[in-house]
Amino acid sequence: MFYTSPRLARREHETQRHLLNLGLVEEPPTTRYPLEAFADRSTSEEWSEAGKRLLNHEEFEEAAMAFLNAGDVYMQAVTVACRRREVAREIPESATTRRREAFVSAASAFEYCAAMAENDEEERSRYVAAARCYAEIKSHQEVVKTLKRVEMYTEAALYCFDNDLLENAISLFKTFNVDQEATKHIKYVARISDLEANNVE
Repeated sequence: MFYTSPRLARREHETQRHLLNLGLVEEPPTTRYPLEAFADRSTSEEWSEAGKRLLNHEEFEEAAMAFLNAGDVYMQAVTVACRRREVAREIPESATTRRREAFVSAASAFEYCAAMAENDEEERSRYVAAARCYAEIKSHQEVVKTLKRVEMYTEAALYCFDNDLLENAISLFKTFNVDQEATKHIKYVARISDLEANNVE
């Protein structure tokens, strides 16, 4: 058995009941209480698969519990970050401070996941998620800083451009390897904006 704590047993029971209600697991053919039977035969792999299905359904709290039961600390952290982002998105824009704090919390959670990632693709994905959280609250400096951490210089320059931060965009293509087409477009708009030509060459 995985658990001896009554509290953990109760939480496991609730998660299994939720999985059954969603049709994400099959009820074991047994005369005993079906959830108890599932608990007896469940493995970390089964919990992990259940967590992934719950995550795809955006059932974040249940998914986090499933990954906890699977012993998958990384995916549990990812699920917690997704849940924080969901909470932040539900806060009205009129609640400026609370909304900002919630998105910063979500971004920090995704950055924590990035630090745990085992490969470059996962790391990049989590930093991009963090950058998008910062973008939601127009924290431009943090967006650029986060994208630069994974060498997404073109995306950082275009973000600055889209948010009327031409000087920042120019600084990026002067300093880093920004896509040629993006650089060309930024230069063109900068000239139209009456910036001195020698400032963009």
